[in-house]
Amino acid sequence: QGSTTGTGYVNILSSQIKDKFSDPEKPLSYPEIKEAVSKFTRLYFNHSRVDPKWQSTFDYLSDSNNARVAIATDHYAEATDHIKKELEKMGHAANQKISIANSADLGYHKSTPDFWYALQKTLGLISFNNILLVDDFGHNEQEQDLYGGKDKALARRDKTTAILKEVFQTNLYSFPFFLENPDSDAESVKQDFHRLIEQAHAFIEKHI
Repeated sequence: QGSTTGTGYVNILSSQIKDKFSDPEKPLSYPEIKEAVSKFTRLYFNHSRVDPKWQSTFDYLSDSNNARVAIATDHYAEATDHIKKELEKMGHAANQKISIANSADLGYHKSTPDFWYALQKTLGLISFNNILLVDDFGHNEQEQDLYGGKDKALARRDKTTAILKEVFQTNLYSFPFFLENPDSDAESVKQDFHRLIEQAHAFIEKHI
């Protein structure tokens, strides 16, 4: 419900807290719950920033006559506006060459062909020579997260690339954005992350 409808994180989490944690003798006020959840959500998105190191890559893609960009994500409805604001900070607000494909808006997850068919429709009937896919495929989640792990990430990559080839009927090149150790200290992760951004940029330049 959270990642395939427009209900939104605030409404879903507020309802769940009301249903599961409200003491009949001391009932929780829904407005109070929603106010607290809204504050938490604002803090969450305030800490979900696009790293400035991506600036040159977005500028390069925006200036290229041969590129269209799609930011594809499985997320809650609130993420779409947040991503738009992050693009605005980078100077790419309302850039027609950049599309945001959020599962909450499209109604399907990235693991399904329907997600990519919906994105294809958004992009228009354009024939692409190549598709470049930069993704961590869930690899960079924390160790205790069941979604993470290299084996699962590789399987997810294989499935996703097969779906994209089926939908777009063209060449596909993928760059696995895999951190060496997602559970390392913050500074090590940051250095590794920036190294991967540089490699991803080189990968994009090579294939455009």
